[in-house]
Amino acid sequence: MQTSSQSGRDLQVARGILAALTKQLEGVRAALDGDNSSEVARAAGRLMELASLPELAVEEYTHAVQLDASSLLARGLLVVALMKAKQYQEAAHQATTLVAEDPTFELETLIGERIPALALLGDAVAAQNKLDSAEQAYRSALASHPQNGYASGRLSQLLLQRAGHSEAVVSEAIALGLNTGEDPRFRDTRAVLRLAASSPKVITGISITPIQSILQHAVPGRPFMVGGGRRSAAIETSDSWKAELSPDLRHLDGTQRARLGEHWSEMGREEHASVGSFSRFVIQLLALGAPAELVEEATRAMNDETEHAKLCFGIASAALGHNVGVGPIEVDNCLEGSSDPWTVLHATLVEGCVGETASAAIASESLRRCNNECISSVLARIADDEARHATLAWRFTEWVLQNHPELAKNASDVFSQASAALSQTSSAPPAPEWDSALEELGALSPQLAQQQTRIAFYNDIVPRSRKLFDSVRDTVGNDISTV
Repeated sequence: MQTSSQSGRDLQVARGILAALTKQLEGVRAALDGDNSSEVARAAGRLMELASLPELAVEEYTHAVQLDASSLLARGLLVVALMKAKQYQEAAHQATTLVAEDPTFELETLIGERIPALALLGDAVAAQNKLDSAEQAYRSALASHPQNGYASGRLSQLLLQRAGHSEAVVSEAIALGLNTGEDPRFRDTRAVLRLAASSPKVITGISITPIQSILQHAVPGRPFMVGGGRRSAAIETSDSWKAELSPDLRHLDGTQRARLGEHWSEMGREEHASVGSFSRFVIQLLALGAPAELVEEATRAMNDETEHAKLCFGIASAALGHNVGVGPIEVDNCLEGSSDPWTVLHATLVEGCVGETASAAIASESLRRCNNECISSVLARIADDEARHATLAWRFTEWVLQNHPELAKNASDVFSQASAALSQTSSAPPAPEWDSALEELGALSPQLAQQQTRIAFYNDIVPRSRKLFDSVRDTVGNDISTV
């Protein structure tokens, strides 16, 4: 129940919004009666936005930017409209342009917030789950605008949602929360931060292991894990990582094309990360003295993933109507422990035996539901290649255990941990806004993808692990358990 003081503050905020809205509408009326085409388009965009017509608002703001590319206000409003229309990749592109034009620009909202251009960029990349890039953008915004309430609030939210919070991270989030003042947007965040301040263990106890991460969100290819976290490059406008594809997408509307493009862009980003994972794996195989056939298969897999990334970005580019690719990927510290058999084996169990087996299952189900000839051919290749890559991980595991039987117990524990993690992992919630038409174009909902991960674990991973340990049991004895 709201307190009287809270109700009073809400009423005060409502009056402030009404006053700001009245002022803006007066400006809209004047603009519509004027002869400045850019201002007219911007005013029309604001009306469409207020009428909850985000697609039309995007069209009008885009027109305003085309008429006056120097208008920072028009581009800032376009970024916000694109976010509301869930066109996150284009929002990131426009926000990047805005930052390049003036990194100090701030967009004022109806509740008096001043949103830095860099914070808008942070919002756009955070919506694509690029949390490292989002954190960097919010921190850059605060470097330019110290104490900015919006950037502080967004960064504190991001810090709280990251896995494995340390006391230092929680303390920073609490300090940032103080900068949000009475901003109603961050009311719930401040409540969580007050709880963290009184009992920080409530927050710092949260952590997600690599195997839990894989099971909760299986990705295409072999994930590139470093220090327990995934690494991937930022999606950007580029033609250097795409194949020329022409899937028939004429039946899709603008929103469907944008969502399909975002899905395949993310697919391409993860396949690109797989190239890094297999590049490292080749070096690890050499460091461990693996036979040539395993090195050859790993090298072939690296080339497969390169082609997968290009194909995915080809579909994304066709859907979005502009070239899509990736930038550089961080590789610092990725080779630590490369000559240690257990370090390499553990990574292979998590990334390959579990990750790629699940990935192959998801690709196969995507192929089964897809009815687009061009996209089906891409999915068929990905599904076949990922299944072969998973087999490579199992073959490598068997080779390591034959040469290092003392690692069998540790290896069996990984599968036991995976089984426990899967039983504790709640199913992905239904996606009420998920468009079933996207499934016909190779894009499974998060719920269906996680369902395929569960099926793959019990129908494929568990039987393979039992067969694996049965084959080495004579060497290591019975001191190993199977799932």
